[in-house]
Amino acid sequence: MFDVEKIAKTIKEKRIEKNMTQVALADFMGVSYQAVSNWERGNSMPDISKLEDLCSVLGISVAELLGIENSETKTVEKIIKNSEEVSIEEIAEVAPILPPETIKAKTEKESYSQKINFRSLSELIEFLDEEYVVGLVHKALEAAKGAARKIDGLFDVIEFIPEKAVSEILKEAGPEDLDSIAECIEDLSDESLDFFAEKCIEFKRTDIIFENAEFFSEKALEKIVDYCLERKMFDELSEIYEFLEQDQLKKIAKALIENDRSEDISDITFYM
Repeated sequence: MFDVEKIAKTIKEKRIEKNMTQVALADFMGVSYQAVSNWERGNSMPDISKLEDLCSVLGISVAELLGIENSETKTVEKIIKNSEEVSIEEIAEVAPILPPETIKAKTEKESYSQKINFRSLSELIEFLDEEYVVGLVHKALEAAKGAARKIDGLFDVIEFIPEKAVSEILKEAGPEDLDSIAECIEDLSDESLDFFAEKCIEFKRTDIIFENAEFFSEKALEKIVDYCLERKMFDELSEIYEFLEQDQLKKIAKALIENDRSEDISDITFYM
């Protein structure tokens, strides 16, 4: 990442060399005096739309302003000159100094020629508004469709994804995605967990619910109890007795008796 303190020092030193006040630099740049003051104290950085003018008035190159010649500096120069395409990964590298509209314009342009995935979104999401993030999530889902479709990298970004987008992910999830979603189970809302439970039942992955029963709501656990009782999956149900409400335990106990499983009654009565 950029060395903000070093950039701040360069701006101040070059301004003084030019015998300019902060007010004069601010007037030239079309920003407030406070903006220049914040740049020189390292509280903020000039956004990319200002860099070319700033370097011009200070008499330095973009590389000199941003520090050593590196991949981030080259990406900034490409965006300023608009001479080459930049990748989603490159956009993420310099996102802290890009105005939101520039990030949107670049991701929109690049999204048609590149496969956006959840990993490439991880460093962009915090700089964009919720509505646009939901749109990018849709694109990531579309890019992931096909024989090898996986919601890869979801765990890396789940904390930044709006609830509305999480719901969209769950609606589109296939059986091959369930393990990836299970990795994020602690970050899912109650509503999303209920929907996830339905997906696990739909794709016969009740093992995920049994392994994570502590996170699911009473409503979700009620569904899994009904599902298992219908299929006489009594041994599996014994794994989640401690997480069930009394009415569900009584329902299971009744089913055990009706199915000549009285030897299992002692196990369930411990929780009743």
